[in-house]
Amino acid sequence: MDALHNQALFNLFVNGDEAAFKVVYQSYRYRVYEYAKKWLNDSSEVEDVTAETFIKLWNKRSHFENYENIVGFLFVTVKNACFDILRHKKMKSEKETEIQNQFNQYHDFGLMEIKEDFLKLIYAEVEKLPLKMKEVFLLSFEEGLKPNEIAQLLNISVQTVSNQKSSAIKILKQVLSDKPALFLMFLIHFRM
Repeated sequence: MDALHNQALFNLFVNGDEAAFKVVYQSYRYRVYEYAKKWLNDSSEVEDVTAETFIKLWNKRSHFENYENIVGFLFVTVKNACFDILRHKKMKSEKETEIQNQFNQYHDFGLMEIKEDFLKLIYAEVEKLPLKMKEVFLLSFEEGLKPNEIAQLLNISVQTVSNQKSSAIKILKQVLSDKPALFLMFLIHFRM
């Protein structure tokens, strides 16, 4: 557009002429949209920024001193709007991460309490087992020893270790069978 046409258009625009606004809109809509697209990946956000930019332009039309100010305003407004969106997304993402971390901490703490209560109940039942059976069970599941290691340590046969271990598991399963949640945790914890 030539300078004379720009000045005439500018005068009409700042005085509220809607046809002049449409000319400005048609002249810069695509460039404003493409500029916003450089910052944002979401096409609906790009469209919103473009629309809001032209609404702001119309609402502030009486504040401009010349046509070049309009063009500068469009691109500065788009850039600022895009930065605001990106900043908001970053803060939202950081807040979501913080909330998730807090949830995980409380969730983990809750699970630790449940597991602790569960282990107290299990070990209360383990204490009721006959002495050799209890020793075999604890050496196997708490210490992680293999049957031959337990047999050597307790000076008993590997078969006796297997029998004692099987009997201990059978007794504990029977005791916990009326408590389905504990029974399931027992199976998971001791990998039955």
